[in-house]
This record gives sequence, structure tokens and C-alpha cells, in this order.
Amino acid sequence: MTEGRAEETERKAKVTDRIVKNVDRTAKVVDRADKSVDRADKETERKAEETDRIVKDVDRAAKNVDRAAKNVDRTAKDVDRAAKVVDRTVKDVDRAAKVVDRTDEETERKAEETDRSQSDGKKSRRDVKKGQSDVKKGQGDE
Repeated sequence: MTEGRAEETERKAKVTDRIVKNVDRTAKVVDRADKSVDRADKETERKAEETDRIVKDVDRAAKNVDRAAKNVDRTAKDVDRAAKVVDRTVKDVDRAAKVVDRTDEETERKAEETDRSQSDGKKSRRDVKKGQSDVKKGQGDE
């Protein structure tokens, strides 16, 4: 019986050894899994921080885009105002050009009238002189 018990004890010891080895292997697998989980946690945390930074950058960029859009709107309004000023100025210049044209035409007309009256006056003086010379020769109006 002792021999039977010894075999039984030895068999149980082998089974226990196998169980211990399995437990050790399982413990190593669990340790590796824990390390993997820790690494994954650290990676997740790092990516979360990076994502936060990216979100902040995107928010900042969005604010900059909003500011730029407002500046573009302001500039567009300024351009519209300037265009209106230019239009008014062009109209004023056109009006002034018409006034200058009218003034030029009137000046030309008056110059022509003056030229005509002066040339008429010269003719009449000539006529007067000719008439006087005709009278002297005795060829007056008959």
C-alpha cells in the first residue's frame, strides 16, 4: 500500500508540477498582456493628448479663418465704397468735361463772331477808304 500511495503521491506531484507550470505560463502570459495593456494605455493617452492638440490647432485655425472672412467682408465693403466714389468722380469728370466742351464751343463761337466783326469792320474801313478815293476821282455813287 505504501508503494501505491507513493505512486499516487508521485502522480499527484507530477500533476501539481504541471499545474504549477501551467500557472507560471499563464502568469507570464498575463504579465505580457498587462504590459501590452499598459503600453496600449500609454499610447492611447499619448494619442488623446495629440488629438487635443490637433483640436486646439483646428479651433485656432477656425478662428483665424473667421477673422480672415471678416477682414475680407470689410475689404469688400471698402472696395464697394471706393467703387461708388470712383463712379461719382467719373460722373463729376464727365459733367466737368461737358461744361468744358460747352465753354470751348461758346469760346469758339465768340471768337468766330469777333473775327467776323473784326473782318467786317476792316472791310467797312476799306470800303470807306475806297469810297473816299472814288469820290476824289469823281466816281461816287451815281
